[in-house]
Amino acid sequence: MTGAEPKVRGRRVRSRRSTAVSLAVVAGLAALAVLAACGDDDDSGDGGGGGGSREDYVEAFVDASDDAETGVLSADEEQCFAESLVDAVGVERLAAAVSPDEIRDRGTTNLADLGVAVDAVDGGELYDRISQCADVRMLLIQSSVGTEAISDAATQCFEEELSDDLVRQFMVAGLTESSEDFQNSQVFQELRTVFADCSQQ
Repeated sequence: MTGAEPKVRGRRVRSRRSTAVSLAVVAGLAALAVLAACGDDDDSGDGGGGGGSREDYVEAFVDASDDAETGVLSADEEQCFAESLVDAVGVERLAAAVSPDEIRDRGTTNLADLGVAVDAVDGGELYDRISQCADVRMLLIQSSVGTEAISDAATQCFEEELSDDLVRQFMVAGLTESSEDFQNSQVFQELRTVFADCSQQ
């Protein structure tokens, strides 16, 4: 890539290849779910279960993230997110709901969509883990406005409106709710409004 690197909050930010979270990765990746659904909304989430090692599930989630192509994670961050997801939920719970091959076939890292029952406690633990992988707040900003230079006014807007508590609520919801429920949630709408307002600054 040519040209100057993007600058945010007075520092250089490394441009990253496009991958996925559900947040959701992650993330929900979520998401990073990050203002866009990750994977196929037509899947019922009723998996038949299966078996596999920790490494099998980590690899499957990385592959599913690659398929979705909605995030801004580096390869190392993507690997760390997948490991965090598997370690937070546990291989036994994952295997009871879905196999590594089913994760790849569905192309999503959203646990609820995969039929894995998770609650707010699970989501909080997973958020704490993925926060050690990357600056989740910055990933959310980059997913919204890209990796180009962000204006001083936009930076100030994000500083004022995008609180750590809001980021945590958003990510936990994205990690524990189905894609459809997440996109209809109050915290999703609240964060979307913040990004829409601040990105125009």
